[in-house]
Amino acid sequence: MSFKSWRSYWAFRHAVKNKSRYILDDESKEFLKAVEDTCKSRIKTIPISYSLWRAQIGCDYVPEYQEDAHVDDVPVPFAFERMKPLIDSASEGRANPKGIPYLYVATDKETAMSEVRPSLGAILSIGKFKPTKELNVIDFSEHQGKMKFFLKEPDEGIK
Repeated sequence: MSFKSWRSYWAFRHAVKNKSRYILDDESKEFLKAVEDTCKSRIKTIPISYSLWRAQIGCDYVPEYQEDAHVDDVPVPFAFERMKPLIDSASEGRANPKGIPYLYVATDKETAMSEVRPSLGAILSIGKFKPTKELNVIDFSEHQGKMKFFLKEPDEGIK
């Protein structure tokens, strides 16, 4: 099975975002079937030795003293436990509904930082994670085959 149209993803996205997230219409089911059918060629393995990165906006502060006098609070990255998803207060994200924590990671720290969309001057905490076992993932970032995109519909039959 292949995708009905190059617009299939946008139709699916609209349906689950604006119509029904849990009860899918026939077109959404067809889209997911096409995703399933094309996934086999996109499976990649992330080895244990690979680094994954997570960024969060914010940091912790530790007091700085000089001769027993508090001078300032110095920003330091969030602690290891804080860099993991918060089980009791997961906010809604790109994939996860509110209350269900997901771990968002990237394959490089620059991507992780840009994904949190920091404002200019924001302080970020960055964590480096190592898998505890090999991970099989589906890589949707690679194009399969040749793709043709048109800014407008191609002219057909115009003389």
